[in-house]
Amino acid sequence: MKELGYDFQSGERLRVYLTNTLEPAVQRQETLIGLMDAVAHEAHQANAVKKEVPFTTIIGNPPYSNFGQLNRIPFILDLLQTYKQGLNERKVNLDDDFIKFIRYAQNLVDLTGVGTLGLITNNTYLDGITHRQMRRALLDSFPRIGIVNLRGSSMRADSSEEGGRDENVFDIRQGVAVSILTRPAVHQSDVEISYAELFGLRQEKYEALSKGTMESMTHEMLHPEPPQYWLCRTGTDSENYYTRWPVITEVFREHISGIQTGRDSFVSRINQEEFDLFIAELSSSTISDNSILKATEPPAFAGFNISTMRLVAAERNPQYLVQWLYRPFDKRPILYHSSCIKRKRGAVMESLLEGNLGLITTRQLARPGWAHVFITDTIGDGNTISMNTREYNYYFPLFLGRPSQQGEFNGRESNLSNSFLSAMSDRVGSFEPEAALFFIYAVLHSPNYRNHFENSLTKEFARIPLPGSKSLFENLLRLGASLSNLHLLSIAATEPAPTCHTESENWLVKKPLHERNGIWIDDAKRSGFRPVAGCVWTFTIGGYQPAQKWLKDRRGRTLTQGDIRHYEKMLYAIEETIRIMGQIDEVIEAHGGWPDAFQVATGGEVR
Repeated sequence: MKELGYDFQSGERLRVYLTNTLEPAVQRQETLIGLMDAVAHEAHQANAVKKEVPFTTIIGNPPYSNFGQLNRIPFILDLLQTYKQGLNERKVNLDDDFIKFIRYAQNLVDLTGVGTLGLITNNTYLDGITHRQMRRALLDSFPRIGIVNLRGSSMRADSSEEGGRDENVFDIRQGVAVSILTRPAVHQSDVEISYAELFGLRQEKYEALSKGTMESMTHEMLHPEPPQYWLCRTGTDSENYYTRWPVITEVFREHISGIQTGRDSFVSRINQEEFDLFIAELSSSTISDNSILKATEPPAFAGFNISTMRLVAAERNPQYLVQWLYRPFDKRPILYHSSCIKRKRGAVMESLLEGNLGLITTRQLARPGWAHVFITDTIGDGNTISMNTREYNYYFPLFLGRPSQQGEFNGRESNLSNSFLSAMSDRVGSFEPEAALFFIYAVLHSPNYRNHFENSLTKEFARIPLPGSKSLFENLLRLGASLSNLHLLSIAATEPAPTCHTESENWLVKKPLHERNGIWIDDAKRSGFRPVAGCVWTFTIGGYQPAQKWLKDRRGRTLTQGDIRHYEKMLYAIEETIRIMGQIDEVIEAHGGWPDAFQVATGGEVR
């Protein structure tokens, strides 16, 4: 300190205090109770500083994450409400300690009226969906912000722009950012936000940080806009018109996250034969509860009730013995009852039980590469198209309302929003709800759409453009209908699937692989499917490669003839999907390409 110009006076202490920063200042007598004199004296000194000293410089590296389990202090929880107001989210992840420390520091500067924060923290607040009010509040308090995003998240699979390895600066999974937030003494109306990113190996980042400054690093100026107020790169100019399109949550009135069973293996089975045996065991009066619970680990949630579950199974009510979409192209039987399902997801999910269609998608991605959409005609899992962190699945039914036991739909209605129906009608005239769903499904399968808007698709729900012409609408809905039928493995769509399995008597799945233009399930490469192109084997839906995932889930099992034919239809559906995706881009290009194909002609007339 002396080398930096500060001269300590005689008897002056180094003013570093042992205290819990997040606790408010308290009266001395409250602090003294039960403490040794020395500790009590320290607490008293810290309290005095908290109450009397205006802070203008705050630095720190607070704890990154404990999911709100610690420091449940009313004072800081009340301050956090600023970050939570108006979010209208089902789940808000804003109680981690690093967020509490940021809010505490922000409050100190707000009280002082001037100051600077220098923090190194978890970087999720830069682009987290539920952190948008936090970002807005920080922008209100600090006109000057400098951010160095050190990235390095293993949960997002960060990599350099060239695809190279990107390491964390610490031995943690979360990405990291350095933030310098300043509130000058003189009021500044214009907000200046400087943003830089460092990719690469840990040592390279250390060297860049030790040698550089915010000004010397390659950086760009950000201009955060509502409603998200992103504090990171948001994409290229080609995405500007993207933000004017409705979000899929504005296209559909209701949506719901996927089912959470608490233990998939307990309530569902991989095929109908095993499920029927399971239901028979549940129904048997000669098999005890303990025997059933020991055979397969039961769900772990408070409402689980084995007695009620067994009564439901014994009734054989088809309302509860249903099919659910577990993974792409992989429907399985499930006992769908509140006694054994942790989160059934209620009426919106149940509307998919019969005679309905729905889209499955995600809100955010763990890593770039958006392929996160699929169609379903039944209820489904929360990880149907991806189980990566940040990629929980959401369901958008086409219709709302569940059929009665007689199969009648009471009060069934379209789930499309009035604003979307009105806007679409202005463009293309009258249309059926299914036509809109198929049009949307085609758009979301456009490779150029996915490439153009990859950055935005990584951060939030997809946005849906309106067709610029009735011709475009009709051509895309036709292709979207074909894709839907293929992905549902409808009989009409997949019957042309060629028989491509080899002549073999042993169909035990060992280690599936693609080699010699074929897919093999045995070491000798005698049992398998050929010809199968490599692009079919590696084709991705969400976080899975279905041609691989389906076989890997059946390792150690012997495929039946029904399984073999099902897999052949899957391969055909994937091959056709690749072809149709190319046609979708051709149709859009023929109508003007992006974004012209989705603009209304001059004068407001539909082309």
